[in-house]
Formats: sequence, C-alpha cells, structure tokens
Amino acid sequence: MFAFYFSFVLGLAHATTPTGPADILPPMPQIDIDAQREEQESLNRSMELFCQEADSIIMGEVLNVHTLPNGDIIASILVENRLKGEADALTDVRMRPYMVYQNGRPELVKPTVIPGYKMLAFLNTENKLVDGEALFLVEAGHVWRNKRPDVFLNPRTHRDWSELTDPREDYVIYSLNEVATVASRY
Repeated sequence: MFAFYFSFVLGLAHATTPTGPADILPPMPQIDIDAQREEQESLNRSMELFCQEADSIIMGEVLNVHTLPNGDIIASILVENRLKGEADALTDVRMRPYMVYQNGRPELVKPTVIPGYKMLAFLNTENKLVDGEALFLVEAGHVWRNKRPDVFLNPRTHRDWSELTDPREDYVIYSLNEVATVASRY
C-alpha cells in the first residue's frame, strides 16, 4: 500500500514539475495582424483629423478640474508647449459631460482628467476638445488614451505590466514625435 501511495505521489509530482517556459507561462493570445493593421490605420486617420481640425494643440499639466452647472467639465491646463496655434499660458479646456461608450469604439470613451497629469489637448476656437475626445496623457515620450471606460488612464502607475503585455490592447498610443510631425503639416 505504501509503495502504491509513494509511486502515485511521485508520479503526480513529476507530472506537475515545470520543465520549461511553456509549462509556466500562459499561452500567448493569437494576434490578428490584419485587424491590428486596420485599427492602426483608423487611429492614424483620427490623428490626422485631430491635427487638421484643431485650432490649437497644447501640452501641459492639469491644475484643477471642475464641473459647470450645465454639466460641462472644465480642466485648467498650465501650458508648457504648443504644437499648433496660440493658447494662453493657463487654458481652460471644455469637455462634454457625457459620452455613450460603445464596445469597440475607443473614440467614445469619456476623457479622464486628473490634477497633476501632463496632458495633450486638441482644441477648437472655443477651447473645446476636437470631437469631444481629443485628450491624451503624456507619458514616456508617448501620448496615451484608454480604449475602454474600465481601464484607468495612467498606463504606468495604474496597471500591472509584464513584458508579455501589449498596451495597445487597452490604450490608443502615439509617439509624441509622430504627433508633432502630423501637427506640423497643418
């Protein structure tokens, strides 16, 4: 009886002992390259439209956020850089109070603004966000925007990352150099 139990435990231990990375890493999801390419082309068109329609493109730190009686959200941004147009050193950015999110439509995620964050905003002549959503977090030489309302905006400090995680699943991402290049054409 003891010999049977010992051989069973030994066999079980052998069966669960990792022998290589494939035994301990979760299976990698299959990436649909065509879908990823289509999404990137759509995002590139969006950036072109943001730059084209914006009267000013500003980058700076959010100092405060408040809501007006009509529901509009105002974020006061201390402007550090202008990629296009003119803006006051302290610019109040107006945002729509309500956007209805539809799954798979990252442009319909309500922008998140938090005092202290460095943001890039594409503004029309009334200092409203272009298309109501052209607002991005500036982080590590890139601009970021969450694709879903359940993903918090700051990708570095509010998410567990691993080398296997592709941030493009959760965020719209552009390099800051890419944005500056596109903005310079308009």
